[in-house]
Amino acid sequence: MTVEPMLTAIVVGCGRIAGGAPDSDSPAILSHAAAYHRHEGFQLTACVEPDETRRSEFMARWGIALGFADIEEAIAEGANWDVASICTPTTRHAADLRAILQSRTRAVWCEKPLTSSAPESADIVTAYDRAGKHLAVNHLRRWH
Repeated sequence: MTVEPMLTAIVVGCGRIAGGAPDSDSPAILSHAAAYHRHEGFQLTACVEPDETRRSEFMARWGIALGFADIEEAIAEGANWDVASICTPTTRHAADLRAILQSRTRAVWCEKPLTSSAPESADIVTAYDRAGKHLAVNHLRRWH
């Protein structure tokens, strides 16, 4: 029997949808951190949050070893991950998505909407396609 390698993940933005929802003990999975935490194929290794208190609380709650103030800092310090969840406010999505293009990330799961501009979203989709990176937009809880 072969064991699949575990994929590493980073959550960018440590608010409610990232892992602040009260779902750590709930059967429902309501956040990105809970999804990574419960899936045997992932290890949540890092997070990004400019608010130091929120970042520290998030790290403690989910057992995350690495925390950064911004995605550029994480990349500059050599942090690596396979999958990234973008859970920042929409106004930050474009900058975060472009920064992640400079990393070794293979796939990104971004909260809706991708950006606040259709042309900018199209540019980002094209850039991810050219880089051979997967990009998905989370619409699962649209009506929740």
